[in-house]
Amino acid sequence: MYKRQLESYANDHGLRLSFWVDDIILSGDKAHDHINNAILIIQQFGYRVRGKKIKIMMRGKSSQEVTGVSVNGRLSVPKKKLEKYTDEVYEYFKTKIISLEMEASIQGKIGYVKYVDKKKAQRLQKIFDHMSKQSAHIMG
Repeated sequence: MYKRQLESYANDHGLRLSFWVDDIILSGDKAHDHINNAILIIQQFGYRVRGKKIKIMMRGKSSQEVTGVSVNGRLSVPKKKLEKYTDEVYEYFKTKIISLEMEASIQGKIGYVKYVDKKKAQRLQKIFDHMSKQSAHIMG
């Protein structure tokens, strides 16, 4: 029920309201001026809002991330996270130890990237497939 009231409040004040997993995002010009009112609406329905969960992200001032996804203009996987996943692919094949658990973990990360950004996921999958073929060639 609080979602409807928040949506109504956001619409009345020219703001956008988004929900991502368990996060609530209020965005638009001067959205930060409306945080306290949004919190009051949530609290009216018996929910608590933890202060340390509140983040104010100003456009152009810093990386805007929600649940590990960059939301600056469009959804994308943060560069550092993508680099980490790419490094994990190279490390996996570098160790020459076949681990179904590790391979499943890497494929899960590729799936996460695909959910957010298909082109980046295709590049990461291409690296994985290339390294897999190289590894099979060396072993065979």
